[in-house]
Amino acid sequence: MTEYTPDQLAAAQAQAQSAPPPVPSGPDPAALGQAAAGGQAYETDTTALMATIQAMQARLDALEAERREQNMPPLVSTVQALRDLLDAHSATAGETVPSVPNELLRLADDAVEAAKGAVQSGDVSAVRDIAAKIERALARIHPGGGDYHFFRQAVDFARDHIPQAADQVTGPVASAAPALGSSQAPATVIQGSRVG
Repeated sequence: MTEYTPDQLAAAQAQAQSAPPPVPSGPDPAALGQAAAGGQAYETDTTALMATIQAMQARLDALEAERREQNMPPLVSTVQALRDLLDAHSATAGETVPSVPNELLRLADDAVEAAKGAVQSGDVSAVRDIAAKIERALARIHPGGGDYHFFRQAVDFARDHIPQAADQVTGPVASAAPALGSSQAPATVIQGSRVG
């Protein structure tokens, strides 16, 4: 172990205190300029990126086929597809693009639950309201220029497809449960009496 004299320690401490803190920075602008002048560019592994996109699209197609087999109502499957697209965008966007915030994912989960309730009740107003909120939230986190396939599809689903699917809901779904009956005569209700 190296031992330092008190004078050396004091000098090192003074130097550390007077030096400016390091500032994080991106790539060296001079190196970027030389690379651009030399015809070199930073590369993206397009093969891996395309493979990831194709795998995500295959997953989305498989989920859609599964929904059709389960006879999922169109509104529910459309809202679930939006939720899946948000996941797909998060998985493929990369580090330079803002990811889908957790609040937006929770809002999409709420839309799925609202769609299930809307199919049962026939009231699609909550689904329409949530879809509009999702559309506004997507506008706030728009990744800008570039080919963000899943993001563009998610915007289309929130703006166009969900309202179209909501238009197809005509009324509450009839319950498959049998009507409840009784072998007893109906109870007589006396006005002013308390029940329960």
